[in-house]
Amino acid sequence: MPELSLRAIRRLMSMAGADRISKKAVLRVREITEKIIMEITRRALIFMEHAHRRTLREDDIINAFRLMFSALSFV
Repeated sequence: MPELSLRAIRRLMSMAGADRISKKAVLRVREITEKIIMEITRRALIFMEHAHRRTLREDDIINAFRLMFSALSFV
């Protein structure tokens, strides 16, 4: 079952500049976003375990994100 609300996704897409957004577009963005969150978290857990910690930290997320999206420079 999806965790992110369609309303929140639509609001973010509007903030990015979209004036008109189809429901299918919002549903697809939610699906992709949830998959990305899951994968970043899985990879961040590897960093956490390597550091012998039980708490997932911000730097674990950043390292996982950079590993996955090294071409993007906004983190």
